Amino acid sequence: MNLFQTVTNSLGPNFVSQISGFLGESPENVNKATGTVIPTVIASLMRKSSTPEGANEIMNHIRDKSFDGRRIDKMSHLLDNNDTVGLKNMMTSGAPIINHLMGERAGGVMDFLSTSTGISRHSSKGLMNMVAPVIMSIVGKQVMSKGLSPAGITDMLMNQKDSVASHLPDQVRTMLGISSFDNMADRAARNFAGIRDDVEDVRREVDEPLRRDIDEPIRNIRDLDEPTYETVPPHREREEVHATPHPRPTGKAPDVGTPKRTRSTWGKVLPYVGAAVVVFAAWALLTGESDENRMETNREEVRGVPNPVMDESTEEQAVSLPDGSTLNVAENSLEDKCLQFIEEDQSQEESSWMTFDRVAFTEGMAKADGSLEQINNVAKILNANPSISCEIGGSESDDSQRLAKNRAEFVRDQLVSQGVQSERISVKGYGNPVAIRLVRE
Repeated sequence: MNLFQTVTNSLGPNFVSQISGFLGESPENVNKATGTVIPTVIASLMRKSSTPEGANEIMNHIRDKSFDGRRIDKMSHLLDNNDTVGLKNMMTSGAPIINHLMGERAGGVMDFLSTSTGISRHSSKGLMNMVAPVIMSIVGKQVMSKGLSPAGITDMLMNQKDSVASHLPDQVRTMLGISSFDNMADRAARNFAGIRDDVEDVRREVDEPLRRDIDEPIRNIRDLDEPTYETVPPHREREEVHATPHPRPTGKAPDVGTPKRTRSTWGKVLPYVGAAVVVFAAWALLTGESDENRMETNREEVRGVPNPVMDESTEEQAVSLPDGSTLNVAENSLEDKCLQFIEEDQSQEESSWMTFDRVAFTEGMAKADGSLEQINNVAKILNANPSISCEIGGSESDDSQRLAKNRAEFVRDQLVSQGVQSERISVKGYGNPVAIRLVRE
C-alpha cells in the first residue's frame, strides 16, 4: 500500500477547493501545502513507530480513539455539506495527534509551510490538524483489518520510506529529526529484532519440551490398530473346544478364521493418556515457578536504572562559547565536564563517559519525563565546537540494556533536532544510565 497515494485519494478531488474556502486561502496555495502536510504527518508516524514504545503508543491511540476508517467518510460528509462547526470539531480532534507526533517540532513545520506555500501560519496549523485524523484513520483501518501488531505497524510505515522521501522537503525532514529514512528504517529493524528474537526464544523454550513430551504418547496412540483382533484357525478352535474331527467339505467358501478380541483398545490407550497427563502436570508445576521468577526478573530489567538527578542548587556561571553564544554552567555538571575536555586537554582524543544527570526518563520507557535542558545545552556545546563528535551510551543485549540503548537514541534524536549533524553522533554499547563521551575529530 502506498499510504501517500491512499490518503490523497481518500481526501478526494474536491478536498482542496472545499477546504480552501473554509480556511480562507487560495486553492493553489492549499494544494501545495497539502502536498507537504501529508508526507509530514506520515514521516512523523514513521519516526514515532521506530521504537517499540512509540509503536505501542500508536496502537493504543488507534484503539482508544476508534480510528477505524469511519472518519474519512465523516470528513467527506462535512465538506460536502459545508458544515463549519463539524469541520472545526474535526480540526480540534486532530490537534492532539499533531502534538503527540511532533511536539515542539510542529511550530517549525507550520512556519515552513507558511513561508513556502503562502498560506498563513494559522491555516497551516488548521490544515495539519485536518489531515492528521484522516491519515490515522487509514492506518487504523489497516491495523484492524489485518490484525497488525505494533511491530506490524512499524513494518507497514517503514515500507513508505521511498514514497515519503520523494514528497517531503529536506528542510522538513531535518525539522522532524530524521537524518535519513534509510537510517531510521534500519534503526527500527534493530529495535524490533531483539524483541522478535526474545519472543521466538521463549516460544521455543516453552513449546519444544512440551511438544516432545506430549507428542510421543499421542504418536503411540495413533499407531494403535482399532480394534485389535487375533485370528484363530478354525481347526484349532474346533479341536480345543469341541475335540471333534474336521467336518466334511460342504462346497461353501472356506472359513478364514474366527475373530477373537484379545485386549480392549482403552486397555492399551490409557497408560499413554495417563503418562501424557503426568508429563503435562509436571511441566506446568516446574515451569510455573520459573516463568513467574523470569517475569519478575524481566520486570526489574525493563524498569532499568534511572539516571541519577543532580542537585540543581549548585550555583551557575555564564560561559562564552566559540560561536559567540553563552551558556549557564554549574560546576562539575555534565556541561562543565564537556567544556573542560574541549578546552583544557587538547592531546586527549576522547573523554570518559559522562552521565546525563539531569535527564529523568519515564519508568520503563525511552522517553524523558521532564526538562530536556541538559540535552539542549550539550547540543549548544557541540554546535559551537564542530570539530567534536560524540558517542551516546546504550547497549544491545537484554531488556534493561535495550531500554538504555533506546534512551540513548532518544538523546541522539533530541541533539539532531537541535541542529547537531547526525553523522557526528553514534550510539555505542554501554548500559544504564545514559551517558555521553566526546571524541575529537
